[in-house]
Amino acid sequence: MMRSNMKLNVLRHAPWGVLAFTIFCSPPLMAACSVNRNAGVEIATIVVPRDAAIGSLVGEGTSATIQPYTCTGTNGSQQFGIKSLGTKSGLTSAEGAIIYRLGPQSTGIGYTIQGIGAGVCPGTAVYDDGVEPLIAGGAINKLLCDSGASSFATPITGNIKFRLYKIANSIPGGTIPTQPLAVFILRTDNKWTPTESQVLISSVAVSVAACSVTNTNIAVPMGSVKTTDFSTEGSTAGTTAFTVPLSCDANTRVGITLNAGGAGASDSTRGILNLDSSESVGVATGVKLQMLYKDTPVALNTMIQTGTVTTTGAYNIPFKARYYRSTGSISAGQANASATLTITYQ
Repeated sequence: MMRSNMKLNVLRHAPWGVLAFTIFCSPPLMAACSVNRNAGVEIATIVVPRDAAIGSLVGEGTSATIQPYTCTGTNGSQQFGIKSLGTKSGLTSAEGAIIYRLGPQSTGIGYTIQGIGAGVCPGTAVYDDGVEPLIAGGAINKLLCDSGASSFATPITGNIKFRLYKIANSIPGGTIPTQPLAVFILRTDNKWTPTESQVLISSVAVSVAACSVTNTNIAVPMGSVKTTDFSTEGSTAGTTAFTVPLSCDANTRVGITLNAGGAGASDSTRGILNLDSSESVGVATGVKLQMLYKDTPVALNTMIQTGTVTTTGAYNIPFKARYYRSTGSISAGQANASATLTITYQ
């Protein structure tokens, strides 16, 4: 019997190693924006002329330039704009801006908003007029700036201007309280910043002028005088009376302030005006024009109380003008002068 021995070599193969890689993919770093600060506009007092037409501008004010939002994150697309918080009055301004009611309808006052860009949006200015370019959300939103992929390292800044208008025939007057009228709005990578940066107007004292000026451009024909009508320096001639016609409500206190025209004054304390030297013909020398109220020389640049209106209607303020002999030689010629009269009502 043959015996055979077989040796079996068993090779042990190490199993293939499996190298596993776990790759963690972080989401892109998203920008986050929040309100940095609000803005304020101060228009402390407005006076609405008694005969002003509906739609007349009666006041305006502009906020400081601010950075409304603070953003963190990487570059991204941003749209920056303005939005009104008011109710439309149905009127528009001469610039085409929507006029909103300031407070309840009974105030008779409205406002427009204008956004002005700075920072990465320099030199841009838009009215809220309901016309493209708009930001999604309706005609009360207005695009001020599209920064594209600008860096958040350069903040978007801007300010807002409010203009106030008469929007009703009846203006009761009084104080309109502090309130927000508009907001800056910001959209980053197609996401709105949920809390908006407000622009408030401080309380506004509204008064209605109790008088209107019947004639705003009064010419006073002084007539002619001779050089021989003046005896010495300080002598006068050619006194002419005239009135400034007003229409006022009863119980209105009226004050007047007279200011010299373009040629200035020779003596403000005695109401003496220089002659206008721009005449195409020769101008008289050695003579001025003097203004009087109730036969007393008017102190220029100083308010004079004329009294209280007793009956609603016409109220005429009496003045006189006369030639006044000044220093130097006297010669014939044109002797015209001008002045501005400011009327104050209480």
